[in-house]
Amino acid sequence: MANKHVFILILSVFLYSSCVKDLDFKQAENIELTPTMVAALVNIDIKQTSIVNAIGVENTEFVDVSRFDIFSNSVFEKVERMVVHFDITNPFNRNFTLLLTFYDDNSTVTYQFPLITIPDDIVNYKFSHEIIIANSPLILNSKELNSTIQLLPSLDGTIINVNDNKTFKINSSGVFYFKIN
Repeated sequence: MANKHVFILILSVFLYSSCVKDLDFKQAENIELTPTMVAALVNIDIKQTSIVNAIGVENTEFVDVSRFDIFSNSVFEKVERMVVHFDITNPFNRNFTLLLTFYDDNSTVTYQFPLITIPDDIVNYKFSHEIIIANSPLILNSKELNSTIQLLPSLDGTIINVNDNKTFKINSSGVFYFKIN
């Protein structure tokens, strides 16, 4: 029993003496937080019946306009960059292009992605694009996101078979990186 008390006494002295070191609270002044936030951006599904009409004529352009006012939130004053990730499925034997354009309330372009070419017959085509806010500050005024998808002509003149049950899909998300100090 005495050995147990001696052990506890030695352990207590060791623990209390090891925690006596002075703390430097000035380190907290230099702390830099870098939180991230993920938000869905574009989710589009285009079925073959939307590409080819009942009389066999192809629609070659699809436009999706979405309200985009995420930058209106005051928390986005600290955003440094945005990385947009795309996951695209194109089951058709035709290439497509995708052009994303941000607009402000006056329909002025605030940012435009480079044209993305989507190869034919591909599942889970991955593409990412980074926007540095300091290099493109007008994007913070964005209120609308316009997605324009173009069906490119076939090399042999054939059209998409309206009876093939297929869907062209675009899913994208934005990862927003903040700097708070």
